[in-house]
Amino acid sequence: MQEKDAAILLRRTPYSNTSLIVSLLTRHHGVRELIAKGARRPNSPVLGQLDWLCEGELIWYPSRRDGLDTLGAFTTDTLRMAVRTHPERFAAACFCCELLSATILPHHPEPEAYDLLSAALSYFDGGGMADRGASVFALQYLRGHGLSPALDCCADCGGTFAADGAHFSVQRGLCVCDACAKRESTERVQPSTLEGLRYLSRTTFDRADRLRLTPRTALGVLSTVIRMLENQFGRAFRSARFLQHLREHALRGEQGRARIP
Repeated sequence: MQEKDAAILLRRTPYSNTSLIVSLLTRHHGVRELIAKGARRPNSPVLGQLDWLCEGELIWYPSRRDGLDTLGAFTTDTLRMAVRTHPERFAAACFCCELLSATILPHHPEPEAYDLLSAALSYFDGGGMADRGASVFALQYLRGHGLSPALDCCADCGGTFAADGAHFSVQRGLCVCDACAKRESTERVQPSTLEGLRYLSRTTFDRADRLRLTPRTALGVLSTVIRMLENQFGRAFRSARFLQHLREHALRGEQGRARIP
């Protein structure tokens, strides 16, 4: 019996000379790994349809045993070609897909996560700012799972932060006050970075670009969000680190140009 759902292609891997293994996030059936038989043949009906980041209608046939389900058809509604032409936005889109691939259980429905990913990819494809969008996506995803970081008060004692910012716990990925920071290894979070985190944790993609930050502060916000995620899930996210590297490289370039008389 066939199944049908809206889906976004997260990953594809060659399986043979003619077939693919594809991983898709569906709206009501979670992450599905399917074998797309004959998908690489010139006359395949899904040739050109199974493109990374594309969104459309998926039809598949569940396996009668414990093996992979079989892809029946995929009709693309949204290709999202523009995001692939911009390295930072492409890295941000990769990060969103990587985060969901690593943290959503197979076959576990998460329609809110699907809608969040769809909105993020459309935002990047429409020219949105990579660092802002990646931070909004990550913070909203944490909030949807009851893991929102404490940004208005100390995560340990509930006390207020000092006027000169907060401290970031290296071991736990949390923001703490001056008094609690003395108990462990921490790094200073500047007030502008803390304000940026607060704004992005409460906003939507269409409002993310309204936040005005210096390049250094924007990098600080992104770096803090990445470290929060890595502490929360106990793993590194390569595409997020690559996005951070691109932003650091751009910042060094801007500083170099500013020094030229």
